[in-house]
Amino acid sequence: MKQINTHALYDLGKILQGFRTLPEDASKLDESNRISLIVGAFWMREFLGENLIPLEYASDAAQKLIQTATDISGRMSKGEKIESYELRLITQRLDAFETILSAELQKQLTFVVSQVGGYSMPLLVNKAEANLEEDAIAVIPPLAVRDFKEAGRCLAFDLPTACGIHTMRATEAVLRKYYKLVTGTDADANNLDWGTCIGDLKKSNADKKVVQLLDQIRDLHRNPLVHPQDFLDTKLALRLFDISKSAINALAEQIAIEEKRPRAQAASASSATP
Repeated sequence: MKQINTHALYDLGKILQGFRTLPEDASKLDESNRISLIVGAFWMREFLGENLIPLEYASDAAQKLIQTATDISGRMSKGEKIESYELRLITQRLDAFETILSAELQKQLTFVVSQVGGYSMPLLVNKAEANLEEDAIAVIPPLAVRDFKEAGRCLAFDLPTACGIHTMRATEAVLRKYYKLVTGTDADANNLDWGTCIGDLKKSNADKKVVQLLDQIRDLHRNPLVHPQDFLDTKLALRLFDISKSAINALAEQIAIEEKRPRAQAASASSATP
């Protein structure tokens, strides 16, 4: 899926109207007509080059129109004679391009993304991780960032259950990193589930508020999601996205503390050595 600038179609149509202003009699061509041909061909090249909308058939018609407009404008620049039938060819090729383009655009699936909560929709679609704290992104696993980004896209495109699953995956990835720092045990290597991790964190005197939040997410949100018959609606997905964001930020803060702890202890031991 890619984002397209639909206004580019409006701009292209406006520019191509310059082809419609060409006189029927070639002897009446002037400098403004030459510029219209140059500008129209340029915009069509840009439109095709940026591949804003994938065109299967219209691109061939566009190339023929570009070639004819470029050829005529180039010969006008050299002062060569242009025949009236060549100007009619411009109109014919423009008609052909617009007809084919119209047919292709009717097959294109274009959607409008509705606002979700108070989030910036461009950020949700393209960079949902920007909703996390900057310090958090620096310490959480790359896979967690990727899952959170996918969760934002799913939320924006009204895929609430998929949003919930990616949200939980992101949170669990950060939880497992925190778990390893606190307990010294690799949760993945030992195939530990979320509940076991939380129980061990409690025994290891991990931050109580963070553990309590994780336990609440596990009980109220994560466990129901593992059942195939359960689906989220947009309201619940948004709520889960918000809770997950808070949990990841809180976990990241504790991860930063834990990562500094060994260095602090080593520094203390070094200073105590005579």
